[in-house]
Amino acid sequence: MSLPPLANLLDALVTHFDGWQIVAEGKHEVQALEGEFVDIAGSYDLKYSVHLPVSDMNIASLNRRIRSTSISESAETMRRAAGMGIHTFVVHPGTHSILSADGSERAFLLAREGIRTLAALSKSMGTELLVENTPSVSGSVAPTSKSMQSLITGLPVGICLDVAHASLDGELAGFLGMGGRTGMIHLSDNDGHRDTHAQLGTGSAAGREMLSLISKMGLPAVIEARSIDEAISGRAYVESLL
Repeated sequence: MSLPPLANLLDALVTHFDGWQIVAEGKHEVQALEGEFVDIAGSYDLKYSVHLPVSDMNIASLNRRIRSTSISESAETMRRAAGMGIHTFVVHPGTHSILSADGSERAFLLAREGIRTLAALSKSMGTELLVENTPSVSGSVAPTSKSMQSLITGLPVGICLDVAHASLDGELAGFLGMGGRTGMIHLSDNDGHRDTHAQLGTGSAAGREMLSLISKMGLPAVIEARSIDEAISGRAYVESLL
């Protein structure tokens, strides 16, 4: 399905939302958007951020070439987005492979070095880098609040708290306890077993108590959705519980 022209998309977004997190993949790669974006984005009262590429990316890969390419692609996306006036980036911490699934710490240490590299670039550009917690079911090298703390200690980065991911590992309370380093919230739903990124209100991850706690943090919240209509429904669901 082809995506609408950028102006049509921003027209729809600004009616219902305060911002847009661009998932920098496919037709939303920053290289594909930047010309039109620079021309028109400033005309909209929206705040922009970028989720760095995820598909086929792994900054914790034990394969040096894959790891290097993943970091390079992330860094190039950051540079191009910064040139578009976007200053907040979200990165995944990387995943275990067959080689590192035995509990080896090497993938974790490589992920930390990858984040260190991207954090240095972010700092040099005066931008903000947030590391998103990802769940153990996806092979994350840092699915728990304790492992995330170890991953980012001493690095100039914050946390993007993905509520659905944290709920899968029973880690929401732990991540909420790291509120001082949290800079953004991701909201979606799931069935408690798989990372389905389901529409808000259709699963068990996003309940009233949790959403109430999150609202008190006063942080930007991104509704992860597959369409504008789904995002609007998600916002209505959140507002009905607060």
